Order: sequence, then structure tokens, then C-alpha cells
Amino acid sequence: MKGDKIDRRVICFMTDEERAKYIPSYGDRLAVVSFCRQREANFDKEGVLNRVRQKIEARRTKRKTPHGERQQTSVESSGLMARHKNTNAVKSKRRIEVGWLHFQYDDFYQVRSKMEAGPGI
Repeated sequence: MKGDKIDRRVICFMTDEERAKYIPSYGDRLAVVSFCRQREANFDKEGVLNRVRQKIEARRTKRKTPHGERQQTSVESSGLMARHKNTNAVKSKRRIEVGWLHFQYDDFYQVRSKMEAGPGI
């Protein structure tokens, strides 16, 4: 097959009689055609993944203006890959609640602390 320059793309276009010259067993021919079609579908997925990777890379490589200000890339300005700001990370105070799972009568139930009005901790 290498001598005749037959690769997976050509196999998909060949008729069953043409494939029979190279692969005598019918089941093997079906398996080869199925394998070749799956590989083609994976190449389509790889193309999509490459485009997404390029967009992410364009977003990461941000150009700077001469004054040190950040200039928006075309991907950012279009809003395709924009992320929301994590407001929880900015908070200076946290609220922690203590509780446990209690096992009683062949079942678990949740025990939580009572809500008391008081200063935020």
C-alpha cells in the first residue's frame, strides 16, 4: 500500500473491490475503513482545538502601550474569552460555619450551628 501511496484518506474513497486487492478479509476491510473515518474525525477536532488554543494564547500575550498601560487585544474587546472578576477573593472577611453529620437510627442527618445575630467574623 505504501508503494501505491495509499493512505487513510484514500482508503475512504476506494470501493470495496479496490480495497479487496490489498485486504482480502471482509471484516478487516470494514475495520480499516472504520478506523480511517475515526482518524479523520479526530483531525477535525484537532483543528478546533488549535483555534481555541490560538485564541487563548492571543489573550495571554497582551500588548503594552508605551506608557505601560494594558492594551486590549481583539479577543478581549470582542468579549469572547472574558472572565468575571472573582469577588469572593477580594473579601477581607470570611464566614465559617461548623457542623457535622450525625448517625442515628441507621441514617445520617446534618447538625448545624444555630444562626446567631452578632458581629461578622
